[in-house]
Amino acid sequence: MSKKEFNDYTHRFDFKINPKPVKGKENEFELEIIPNKDRYEFQVSKGIAGYFDKFDKIFIPQNVLLTSFSQLAGLHINLPPQRIENFEEYCVERYKKLNEYFSENFKNKTLKSPKNLVFLSIDIVNSTMRSKNLEIEINTITNLMFLIEIEKIIEGFGGRVIKYVGDGLIGFFSSPNVMGKVDSSLECSVSIKKFVEDYLNKFLKTIDIPPLTFRIGIYHGESYIVNISQQEDIYGHALDITHKIQECAGENQIVIGSKSNQLAHTYWREKLEKFDFEKEKKSSLENIILYKLNCD
Repeated sequence: MSKKEFNDYTHRFDFKINPKPVKGKENEFELEIIPNKDRYEFQVSKGIAGYFDKFDKIFIPQNVLLTSFSQLAGLHINLPPQRIENFEEYCVERYKKLNEYFSENFKNKTLKSPKNLVFLSIDIVNSTMRSKNLEIEINTITNLMFLIEIEKIIEGFGGRVIKYVGDGLIGFFSSPNVMGKVDSSLECSVSIKKFVEDYLNKFLKTIDIPPLTFRIGIYHGESYIVNISQQEDIYGHALDITHKIQECAGENQIVIGSKSNQLAHTYWREKLEKFDFEKEKKSSLENIILYKLNCD
């Protein structure tokens, strides 16, 4: 069986813990900690004693374990206490209440009237590669800077941010009317593009951080603004489609769905052209035609 050497990275090690009462001391125990034999096999490799992990196929030197024990001092050795004592009883009780979600009381308390909203979804391109190449603190601050600045621009064009999704966000425009909302989302997107390319990346260059690239998707449709646990959120088919459109865009591209394209002002229609995106993504967009905005 092949064996990998243990490297310096986070690795789980499971033990069997046997409490033993301390003689002459009430309510005091000594803990006998034994590597779980179901997972580990004691071995001597290259003259070094240790344990072979049958799951991860690595050899963990015994001295590594001994060093680790000193780092565990004062830490909890058990899972956090469960608030649900009997899960079967919990399920039975919750089942009795599920019908309440379809009551008029729940609808009136949770759902506001559906609105025709225009959504703008944006994220950072190749963020996984950036996170590998940058220190975690630098990468985190860079992403936060991007998200905060984008939110300010969206708000500046009369929109609001409703969701943060990983290294991106989703904003929406709710006034004055659906045609004006589409125009606002396009104007906002062009402004985001200019700010990121001409200003944000210019700043990143001065501190030796690689430039950011992004992708934007725009779509509109009827959606519900809801209140869950005193937090506002949005649900609707159009929101899901917007995010999928964004995923079809290339670096620094702005892509819009055909339904929204039809409501754009002539100024924008002249800059929009059909966009041929990857074939494997077409099925998830239900044959929606996409248009990319030429704004260079």
